[in-house]
Amino acid sequence: MINLVLAEAELELVPEKVWNDPCVQLHSKFRKKRPYQMLLDASHFPQAVKKLEGADRRGRPDIIHRFMLLALDSPIARRGQLKLWIHTRNNLVIDVKSGTRPPRHYDRFVGLMEQLLVEGELKNGRMSLLDLDLKHLLVTLPKPVYVMDPSGQPTKPDFWVGRTGGTYVIGGFSEGGFQQNPVPSTSRYSLSRQELTSTAVLALLTGWWEL
Repeated sequence: MINLVLAEAELELVPEKVWNDPCVQLHSKFRKKRPYQMLLDASHFPQAVKKLEGADRRGRPDIIHRFMLLALDSPIARRGQLKLWIHTRNNLVIDVKSGTRPPRHYDRFVGLMEQLLVEGELKNGRMSLLDLDLKHLLVTLPKPVYVMDPSGQPTKPDFWVGRTGGTYVIGGFSEGGFQQNPVPSTSRYSLSRQELTSTAVLALLTGWWEL
């Protein structure tokens, strides 16, 4: 069984600070939802996001959507050998149950995540929320823990072929590094001299998923 963690993923509801932003209000009326019931999305609310601390990373639910599709479509997930966790801003952890298939259409995915963040779980029971920071989440998961980090020990993707146990952590943010430090530097590995997207890292690691 592989435990896969998308860490520090920028998934959150619209913060109170920007509820009255014009673009948020316009989108709220269009969707017939209160601002606090909608996902923060930089593509819809660019000016609002700029008002927030850490604006360069925030409002990227599209990253989570692409990652989930790639992870849960993998052969190992279809064999029931992959457990996916998503650690988000505000230290909320999404427990993704085996057999979950996220919507392929982005707008449907957004609606599903809004329901999850507002209600704490989905009606079908496929996903639920836990209140955990990254360090405490990793304490509960199988060891060893491998963190994919551009500043980590250089290694090649084929190094991971055949490794079928433990927990693998991939950053869920658009740029920069981890803001939390849940594991020692000896547990950090780099697959490239350049920063890679979360889905690119995931794709490079799919070699060991096939075994």
